[in-house]
Amino acid sequence: MNPVDGHADDRIARYVAASRPPFEALRAIASQLAGFVLLNTVAPRDYALQDVPLHLAASALDEAVERLRTLMPPAQAAHHHHHLLSAAASLHQALDLGRHHLVAVRQPGMAAACEVPLREGITHLRHAGTALPGFHLVTLDHACCALHAEGTGL
Repeated sequence: MNPVDGHADDRIARYVAASRPPFEALRAIASQLAGFVLLNTVAPRDYALQDVPLHLAASALDEAVERLRTLMPPAQAAHHHHHLLSAAASLHQALDLGRHHLVAVRQPGMAAACEVPLREGITHLRHAGTALPGFHLVTLDHACCALHAEGTGL
């Protein structure tokens, strides 16, 4: 093996190890925000939503972004890093919308506005998952329930 290749492999391995915690944090934040949007959608209008989950998610997001910014991705991981930073930016936008529209004002239909950057963030996480091994997201796109919903509505 070429020593240069070995050095590049070591740099990628170190990057993968260092970027896994922020990736996992972004994935958890996306899940928390999706749950919050769902709760907003199904909760009665007079149900008082607490913004504590959003504040906790925002703190976790800030921490994940700080960790991502300290990383120096090797050239082979630049695409992955780009998608992690883009996911963080989209989730930040979704959190901002959530804090204002879902908690402070509780405007009808604003869950859909939150959903747009949330979906973008999840899409970036999926792209990051395909850019390097070991960063996969579990989706239910091909689950039994998803297939039933597409075909028959059952």
